[in-house]
Amino acid sequence: MPVQKRSNNSLSEDEDDDVQLQRNNRNDSDEEDEDVEQRDLILNSNQLIGKIPPEIGNCRNLKNLYLFDNRISGNIPPDIGRLTNLEVIHAVGNNDLAGKILDEIGNCSNLSFLGLADTSISGSIPRTIGNLKNLQTLSIYTVMLSGELSPEIGNCSELIDLMETKALIEAVTANVALGYGDQVKMMMI
Repeated sequence: MPVQKRSNNSLSEDEDDDVQLQRNNRNDSDEEDEDVEQRDLILNSNQLIGKIPPEIGNCRNLKNLYLFDNRISGNIPPDIGRLTNLEVIHAVGNNDLAGKILDEIGNCSNLSFLGLADTSISGSIPRTIGNLKNLQTLSIYTVMLSGELSPEIGNCSELIDLMETKALIEAVTANVALGYGDQVKMMMI
């Protein structure tokens, strides 16, 4: 199936509603028997307002989730951890996206890009981040993270871009000094 791009629109919901993505039966095919497997959801710069619905976890074949530059609010639902094929979460620029980076993110073992910069995410990075062996880019600058960066980040052997928050600068420096992140080529602090 071709990539469904829905960028640069003015799609929105009432602020109290969720962005509804379930049961839309989106099918651009003329053949009725063809299975539709949504692999890419690209909703960048659509002025979307609302929460990420827990039903996002039903999109089991989803590989790329692009929500860049919208007005998404609330917490990332734990159901995101059911998306084991997910390779990209790009939610940068959603200032009202809050809560913490969930332990369930570690279930997304194919994740190579996690972009949560310019959001209201807070708390600490979970130890399960170490399960993301394919993680190449971790973009969390300008978020309100706290605590120590766990040594498990060293398990992210493909990590080359660490765009870090100032709140964790000492932990990052300590981990790099310990040999975690020797492969990091770009660190933005």
